Amino acid sequence: MRPRLRLLAPVLLGVSLLTAPASAAVPSPTHSVVDPHLLLCPYDAIPFVVIVKDLAGNPINGSTVQMEFISCLADPAYPGTVPTHLCPTGSGPLTLVTGVDGRVQFMIKAGGTCPNSQARVYADGVILAQRTIASPDQDGSLVVLGQDSAILVAKQMSGSFDGTADLDGDGDTNNDPGDYDVYDLHAGHGCNAITPALPRSWGSVKLLYR
Repeated sequence: MRPRLRLLAPVLLGVSLLTAPASAAVPSPTHSVVDPHLLLCPYDAIPFVVIVKDLAGNPINGSTVQMEFISCLADPAYPGTVPTHLCPTGSGPLTLVTGVDGRVQFMIKAGGTCPNSQARVYADGVILAQRTIASPDQDGSLVVLGQDSAILVAKQMSGSFDGTADLDGDGDTNNDPGDYDVYDLHAGHGCNAITPALPRSWGSVKLLYR
């Protein structure tokens, strides 16, 4: 049985949810633009941009854009389930409404991944895209420390591509230095603060596997 994701309210900026008019245009998945990489950190609100366009390529004003976290399954390599947690507490899909440029920008503070973690993006009920969730907080503790580095290295050394460990979004998780560098940038980040990381231990892991 699939566990439910524990969804929390993100920081969402730049778009009014109440004043935008409803749109009669139909969103086009082909012409709309959705950021190709979804990286979530519990401390940094990393922007994720969606531009909704119609079949003629025109931006749609007043389109309701939703991001829904899906496909969270139990991870046999980790005790229990490691869902995507958003910070601070809340529930439901994330929702924004486009302006005249058809654009919304989700600013999401979150952490944790599951095998095949996915986020699905809708505009007015039309599926625009689906993105794999990557996060330096691999164990869902909402702090980038401890087991996160070991889990990340295990995925990098598995011999197969794992999008949840593709922190730099380059399509490579084969002991990729770029992914390790992104981890270093977020090491110690927690939901409400930055905790001093232990660069010596993480550095030793990188030296061992590089």
